[in-house]
Amino acid sequence: MLKCPKCGGKIPFYKPWLLTNHSHITCSSCSEKLYANKKINSGIGGFIVGIIIGFFRFKFSFWMWMIIILLFLCALLASTVFTKFEIKE
Repeated sequence: MLKCPKCGGKIPFYKPWLLTNHSHITCSSCSEKLYANKKINSGIGGFIVGIIIGFFRFKFSFWMWMIIILLFLCALLASTVFTKFEIKE
């Protein structure tokens, strides 16, 4: 479970899935705007773009579809586990 760095409030696991370097999440406990660490978020985004490129390159192979779906699920898990929130001052 993700936590707010200011108050320690819990953040739902699905919140970082659509988080970009230019958007933020608002903590439901303290109403603080939380931003993702740009280095970590860029790495996860690059991984997802690679998966999308692979999807269009191997669109007719059944096993490639399965591998791409598995990698996409791994990317969602990585965004949940490795996203670090920061507070801009």
